[in-house]
Amino acid sequence: MAGGTKGRSVKRRCLACGRYRVRGTVIRRVFLCRACEERLLTTGVNDPEYDHFVAGLRKVWPEFR
Repeated sequence: MAGGTKGRSVKRRCLACGRYRVRGTVIRRVFLCRACEERLLTTGVNDPEYDHFVAGLRKVWPEFR
């Protein structure tokens, strides 16, 4: 299978941290690495980092502005 990615790890750029990672979640063609996914799930609404995540997710779902 020439040119395919089968059996290879593909690095993608994380929406939240900007780092290139192999493991994570793709939401509407946007990648979120595992570390940022964990931080997103454990960040409280009063945490300053929460606004950072909301801004990034609005890029994924612009209809929720």
